Amino acid sequence: MNKRKNYLLTDNGVKAIAKQSAPTKRTRHSDGDSLSLIHDPKGSLYWVMSYRYQSDKDIEPKQKTYHIGTYKLSSQVIDTNFKPEVSLKQARLERDSAKKLINDGIDPSEHKNRHKNSYEQKDLFEVIAKSYMSEKSKTTSKNVQKLQGFLDNHIRWCIRKYAEEIKEGDSQSKMIYLRL
Repeated sequence: MNKRKNYLLTDNGVKAIAKQSAPTKRTRHSDGDSLSLIHDPKGSLYWVMSYRYQSDKDIEPKQKTYHIGTYKLSSQVIDTNFKPEVSLKQARLERDSAKKLINDGIDPSEHKNRHKNSYEQKDLFEVIAKSYMSEKSKTTSKNVQKLQGFLDNHIRWCIRKYAEEIKEGDSQSKMIYLRL
């Protein structure tokens, strides 16, 4: 038997809400099945999912809120070219995946935070360095070669060396790394 879908929001409905002026109080527009669009007094719109979760420390399940993402920032203007950061369809898919995590006994908010912080420092530097080099590629080729050589011979070497020494939770090593 197929699951019944009682969605209250539509794409056009969400755009109409986004075009409205900012409310005086925070307003919640429900899509059903615990997904809501929050209209903030500052003018931003974002998706949240309410759920109950009981961790090992809790005696009873607690009401929690999972922030899915932003539909519209307060500074954005709704026009014909507007693309939301997280659309209604994407929010529904994210809500469904969060519900699967809850059914598996995993708190989706903690899972998202763990996943967000699971990068390695040296990998993060590589991303920033590639972005920087692509910006500088518009200059002379000699300048690009100098920058690339400096990054490869001096900066990346230091990052790799100290990234291996940094241990999770070791604040003194992190301070040494930040001074670099």
